[in-house]
Amino acid sequence: MPILVGPVCVVALLASVLLGTDRLAFRDVSYFYTPLYDYVAKRCAEHPFNAFGAAIWNPLDLTGMSLAGETTTAVFYPVRMLVYAADWTAETSISVYVAVHLILASLSANWLARTYRCRPWSAAIAGIVYPLSGTVLFLATNPPFLVSAAWLPFLMGALLRPSVAATTVKVHLTARLANACHGVPLASVAMAMMILGGDPSTAFHAVLMLGLVSLSRLLVQWLVSLRAKNKRGGWLIGRTITTCAIAAALSAPQLAASIDWSRQSDRVSMTGNRAVQRSNAFAFSFPAWRIAEFGIPNLYGTPWPVHHRWDRIAFEREGGRPDNALWTPTVYMGASAWLFASVLIARFGKIGFKRAWLRWLRSSMAMEWTVIGSVSLLASMGSYTPLYGWMMDWIPGYDALRYPSKWLPFVTLSLALGLARGALVMELGASVTAGKPCPSVVRWAWRTFIGLLVVLVVLSAVVNRLPQASGVADYYWGPFQIDLAKSAYLATSTHWFVVVVGLGSLGWGLRHAKSAGARRRWVPVLVIVVAADLVFAHHDLVPRINRIAEHQRLQTSPDFPGGMSWMNTLPRGGALPRWQALSSVDRMVEVEATLRSSWFGRWHLENNQAKFNSLVSIRPAAVAEFWVTARQVTANQSPQQRQRQWDRWMSQWNIVGSIVRQDGEIRWEPVRPSSFVEPPAMIVPEDSIEVHLQRPETIRRVVYQDGNWTATALAIGTSDASPIELNVRPEGSLAQSILVPAGDWRIQWRYSPWWFFPTISLALVTWFSIAASVYWKRFIGARTGSVDRGALRDSLDAHEENHNREQKSDRRADDQRTTPNGLRVAIFKAAAALPAFVLEIQP
Repeated sequence: MPILVGPVCVVALLASVLLGTDRLAFRDVSYFYTPLYDYVAKRCAEHPFNAFGAAIWNPLDLTGMSLAGETTTAVFYPVRMLVYAADWTAETSISVYVAVHLILASLSANWLARTYRCRPWSAAIAGIVYPLSGTVLFLATNPPFLVSAAWLPFLMGALLRPSVAATTVKVHLTARLANACHGVPLASVAMAMMILGGDPSTAFHAVLMLGLVSLSRLLVQWLVSLRAKNKRGGWLIGRTITTCAIAAALSAPQLAASIDWSRQSDRVSMTGNRAVQRSNAFAFSFPAWRIAEFGIPNLYGTPWPVHHRWDRIAFEREGGRPDNALWTPTVYMGASAWLFASVLIARFGKIGFKRAWLRWLRSSMAMEWTVIGSVSLLASMGSYTPLYGWMMDWIPGYDALRYPSKWLPFVTLSLALGLARGALVMELGASVTAGKPCPSVVRWAWRTFIGLLVVLVVLSAVVNRLPQASGVADYYWGPFQIDLAKSAYLATSTHWFVVVVGLGSLGWGLRHAKSAGARRRWVPVLVIVVAADLVFAHHDLVPRINRIAEHQRLQTSPDFPGGMSWMNTLPRGGALPRWQALSSVDRMVEVEATLRSSWFGRWHLENNQAKFNSLVSIRPAAVAEFWVTARQVTANQSPQQRQRQWDRWMSQWNIVGSIVRQDGEIRWEPVRPSSFVEPPAMIVPEDSIEVHLQRPETIRRVVYQDGNWTATALAIGTSDASPIELNVRPEGSLAQSILVPAGDWRIQWRYSPWWFFPTISLALVTWFSIAASVYWKRFIGARTGSVDRGALRDSLDAHEENHNREQKSDRRADDQRTTPNGLRVAIFKAAAALPAFVLEIQP
């Protein structure tokens, strides 16, 4: 079946990690989510009803934080619960989690293409290109964003596909409303899954795109003035609002936890340098020179395991800025992009660019997805275009979302859908093969091919003039290797040329096939070639390491002593000094084993140990203020003074150990007791204690108070006494305290956020209602006749026939048809004449 080609390719690419030979490595999927998701699963399993039994506190990061409040933990995400319900290791579980979402991305993209009437083999192109593109496939290193990319086609397709409610067909109001809400349940579930999976920012971006599409629909309706007054723009706004409301109810626990925790985060409170925070918001911008990567594989090389990435060396003088950080090493979607683009342009070139422009305005699919792809591409460029800066200025709180490259899946989805439509044109063949192609289109195709060859030649000259390795090195991957960059570029050019020539020959033969049956027989071959191209180009895109090799390196690491809490003092992200000076093909294994043994990121969770300065997604503003003050105090101190200062602070907060890296060696050093600070009268780590006090006394816990901790005191030895509520106050920026009266007491602390049980109840009721409505519509409603499905189908068929008749009439009258008078005439004529004017002024 065509729909299975994409999933089979995903399984083939991830076979080694699914079988347990390797594990996913590099970036967040390794040192952040592999230990974190396993820890979340274990913490949830301790409660009778998993994550739904009680709010869970995470005591092992910082001085404690809400487990669900850190959005990326995906505490309430159903797919994470299912995957981690199996008795697998943490490495295998995260591999299955990534594979499931890549397969889901393939199925959802295939479904989206089918909703736009692509045939099965044409839709398979979208199901292959979208998940195997560099943009989506490399999100395996950042699972929350992969979750959103997997559900994105369902969300956009369910709301953008046509419905009878947006037409002029005379049907009963009930039928119109029923069909208008047809895609809302699916869109609501998809949006809720994005939020529950840990990435609400992509859901918000989708809402922005849907609002922009609504405005573009209304604008095109005003410009073109179709005889059938199209009201789809207004309906889309209503469907989007309804989807947002239902999705908010479905994901209510996660939304409430995230909002409650985020309102005190350093992103919202703007703790620290405002200019630095704005610069960090532009991190991972997508530069304009990387657009060519969509159709050329691995154009600029990769920085790992041996550094030969050369685009920033060639095009930017200032390296190491947050905005030019590398989000993905490639955005390649297959060399077939040039073939299908030529087919679509040839199709429109036969009828003239002016008429093609008119048809583009009338085609909802072409116009809407062009808008989505173009605006998303501009937004993904971040600091390289003004659009992202305008969004930060105009949308309150938008700078807290960060990272412009989050927009890239929208670009990839738009292009994947366009490629599927191009494959459909080739499969049908009628609109291309009828008549002789326009000479200008043939000239354009040759100029494009020759122009791309010229670009490759020019870039080869740039590669040959790159500086040598001196002065250009990466903390992890070592000095830049010019010879490897040249050989990799040669391989890239050869790969691209062979695939383009092969696909061009295949497309030419398919285009001149004598029968529809012959064309249909050639399309599966084209799909297989596209899949083979992407699998070969991206076979090593997702970094992985051998688990046995890593285990052998971990055996040489020192054993850690016991302790209540630790502080990690790794410079430069845990990179050893020698890594920057030397290159090695085994550097990935060495890096991952070193970071794991030194508890970088969240690896301390693997050993169930608390770490004072762990990497978290959302850090409280009070903790950020502590670190700002600590840097200011120790800025001008000598190393010995700085060590004594930290010993003093660690003794004060009862942190008894620290992880120190010096001269490339890992050492576990206990903190020396400080004689400068009197220890507090009483510090307790437990959630329940018994005290015997002769006078009122303050009891302090090194646990962060986010406003949801409560404490009660029950008198010991008195059977009829009721508990006394104690006020839990924040103590500095890291701890909490209570004032306990004199007497014998059993003190109990409890983490009980206000939002937990109300939002859990709301979510469960909404999920049940969605399931019941789908069941009723599919089974009960069909038998009882509560919804006249036959009448609704007849209405849709009538609308389709009427729409096709109007399109044919509009095409015949494109050249002589008059438009309404007034301002619309001038705007419409100027827009229609723009492509022809651009072609006329070309030399």
